[in-house]
Amino acid sequence: MPSIGIDLGGTNIKGGLVNENGGVVLKIKRETRSYQAVDKVLDRTFKVIDELLKSAKRVSGIGIGVAGQIDSEGVVTDAPNLNWHNVPLKKPLEERYKIPIFLENDVNCAALAESRFGAGRGAKGLVCVFIGTGIGGGIVIDGKLLKGATNSAAEIGHMKIHPFGPRCGCGGYGCWEALASGQNIVKYALEKLKDEPNSLIYKIVNNDLDKVNVNIVYKSAQMGDKLSQDVLELATKYWGIGIANLVNILNPEMVILGGGVINSTPSLLELIRNKLKTLVLPVALKKLKLAIGKLGQDAGLIGASLLKD
Repeated sequence: MPSIGIDLGGTNIKGGLVNENGGVVLKIKRETRSYQAVDKVLDRTFKVIDELLKSAKRVSGIGIGVAGQIDSEGVVTDAPNLNWHNVPLKKPLEERYKIPIFLENDVNCAALAESRFGAGRGAKGLVCVFIGTGIGGGIVIDGKLLKGATNSAAEIGHMKIHPFGPRCGCGGYGCWEALASGQNIVKYALEKLKDEPNSLIYKIVNNDLDKVNVNIVYKSAQMGDKLSQDVLELATKYWGIGIANLVNILNPEMVILGGGVINSTPSLLELIRNKLKTLVLPVALKKLKLAIGKLGQDAGLIGASLLKD
């Protein structure tokens, strides 16, 4: 029997009717419009679910991955990209649909999907690291998500990397996300560009600095731009430190990388792999596999559909 998976993000609501083999039979995408009130976003989410239900006689459950933290009672305690704080989500869904409802962090959902049907198929222990606007993660051991005492495990983006680092959106300082997310890498590059008027980045973007992203920095570095090479070297250093910390603590069989930064510039994988050789304990590195996720943008909704299992 199929199930419904919803990936509720700050930009889009993506829904899918997913079969037992992880295949997406039907997919729907709508704008989230997170700047609007909670009830408006919920209405759009309901419409996506309603449309999916029209195509299925029966479903075994509805799973929703949310870009935020969710407590054990189904309350979204904090979702900055949605502007949600302490929003009850499970209860209104149960009242409307009268079928099992399951909620989880969106990156945890993606990690679950990759472990079951993607790059991590067959691995007993894996860590997913998603590098995009922020840095998120999921940890799967023996096919089960590591959730923690308050359902907030794997908030890897808030691992402290630099004691005197920049302030993070969480309020702390020196978080991995504040140092090495796509957003903050671009911010660092733009700051350095102020003093480097001859950087190749200006030529690549035709002086439109709004077009600068990690892919542009990488391309410029490959062309020999010193500024870009320095920015990329620092980013790779921080990515390596964060992943190495996870590997040395958890000793997983596999680390799967995903997110906008990695998906747009997959050749970063080798740079990160080389950095890990100097940072991970040899005994942990021996059987470690590093891979890019295979499920792409469908990982979140596929994983959400698996929460019923």
